[in-house]
Amino acid sequence: MIRIAIKEGHSWVNKTIEKAGISTNSLAIMIRRKEENIVPNGDAIIKANDSIVLSVSEYDLKGEIKLKESYINKQHKWCGKCIEKLKLADDVLIALIKRGDENIISRGSTTILEDDIVVTYVSQ
Repeated sequence: MIRIAIKEGHSWVNKTIEKAGISTNSLAIMIRRKEENIVPNGDAIIKANDSIVLSVSEYDLKGEIKLKESYINKQHKWCGKCIEKLKLADDVLIALIKRGDENIISRGSTTILEDDIVVTYVSQ
């Protein structure tokens, strides 16, 4: 299971579970809204500041991918830089940025900040 914090501006805000584009390999099993736990159906509307708990299938890496977490301090070469400006090897992808309680799916325009934890994977 994973929990996703839905912040203002997230692409899922004001969409139903069915229309949000949640992976078909996952199931929204709970929406936490303020102090309320909601067991959603496909018509449940996702609001800003919700937390969504997804049940996801386990991925069998079979040795093909290596995951690595990197803590970004002020001196790290990525600190303050936009992902699209980084010179990453062709087989390296920034998959996720952990920023406080938030898990950010990175885009080229995402800026890496001090105290982020950057999850990269390398195909082997």
